[in-house]
Amino acid sequence: MPGFGTVGGSNARTFVYRVPYVFGDGARTRVLWSRNLDVAPYDARRPGESSGIVFDENGDLYWRSVFASAQTQSGVVKTRASDGSLVWVSPLPDGPNVQSSFNVPPIVGYDAVYCSRTQASSPTVYALDKQSGALLWQSAPLPFPVGLGMSLESGVLYGVTKRTAAGVVHAFAIRAADGQVLWTLPIQQPTDTVSKMNTTLLRRAGPNGGHVMYWMFDGNSSEQSGLRAVEVTPSMGTVLWTVPGMRSSNSQILYNDRTESLYACHWADYGSAVESIDPRTGTVRWRARPVEFGPTLSGGFSPCHVLRPDGRGLIFAGFGGDIWSLRDPGPVQDGVLPSSAADWHFDGDSRAGEPRSLAVAIEDPTTGDQIFITGTSSTADYPRRLTAQRIDTTSPNGERLWEWQNPEDSSPNAS
Repeated sequence: MPGFGTVGGSNARTFVYRVPYVFGDGARTRVLWSRNLDVAPYDARRPGESSGIVFDENGDLYWRSVFASAQTQSGVVKTRASDGSLVWVSPLPDGPNVQSSFNVPPIVGYDAVYCSRTQASSPTVYALDKQSGALLWQSAPLPFPVGLGMSLESGVLYGVTKRTAAGVVHAFAIRAADGQVLWTLPIQQPTDTVSKMNTTLLRRAGPNGGHVMYWMFDGNSSEQSGLRAVEVTPSMGTVLWTVPGMRSSNSQILYNDRTESLYACHWADYGSAVESIDPRTGTVRWRARPVEFGPTLSGGFSPCHVLRPDGRGLIFAGFGGDIWSLRDPGPVQDGVLPSSAADWHFDGDSRAGEPRSLAVAIEDPTTGDQIFITGTSSTADYPRRLTAQRIDTTSPNGERLWEWQNPEDSSPNAS
């Protein structure tokens, strides 16, 4: 299986494991290796709840460690893909984070790995040698710690900080070769940037020929939550537009180059759960709402959504084990996606916990079937598990291929 996950006796997830995908019914799925992160050599370095695990060309893992009193070196950790052994840990000390900044995932480049520090006293971005983990450079301090995963494009890192007490976030650009801060752009924002996952960068989509960077921010009302777009170049940043009315704890905005649309999946607190948005103008082409699709429609807590392999729309996991596949018809006249746009809806066990960040679409080479893999967290009476779903199915109820529980998980029902 082309992906890794984390499990354990609690949400701290004290194990990392690798699972091979076995085509068919999943009966022969097995754990290839596991590592207890609470003991040497990891020594209580644990991944952030939603920081993500990224890979290099050899499949080796890079992940962001959460600060703990037992371990002050809480930056990037490199793990060997073949056996889970520790390769190196960031040499920079770090301390208590600012509003979950530890959820910012690293970026793996050609010969360097880029990440950020979490403390308000040292809000910097840094680069590590990909092979040795040695510090290559550390930027000058930004106005506040980085809030989401950055984007790397043509030798420049683009990102956005957390919100200061004055209500300001800062978009920024940093030269990846030496850490030079090229510019920062203060932006008044009613609430904070969400604390998990990534910015999204679309190349040359701006009105002035620059790239456009998107992110989600979340408040306690429709007007104070939404999606923001900023045009960025190596020399400047310009605020373009905001789409309000989306409540989410994660920022993972998809771009579909076939339909030229952005997709945002999120909680349905403010009436809709999914939007298709014009990436250049911010015009909402359609909204998918529980009113049309039923009360269980939700984009979920974690970003468990991917593009359909055929480019016709997206597939995503919501609460209670539900999975949806939606077709994108393009702009809809009244802006409301009809329920007929659902290819299928798998109605999961209502006891299941929230969907997790693992969401991949792969092809079964023996049948040509497209398979969607995700998983749920646990509840008191429902153990966490991975699931495999057939994407291209004629059944309106979806088609589940298999479910798998890790036999090494000693507390599968722990919250």
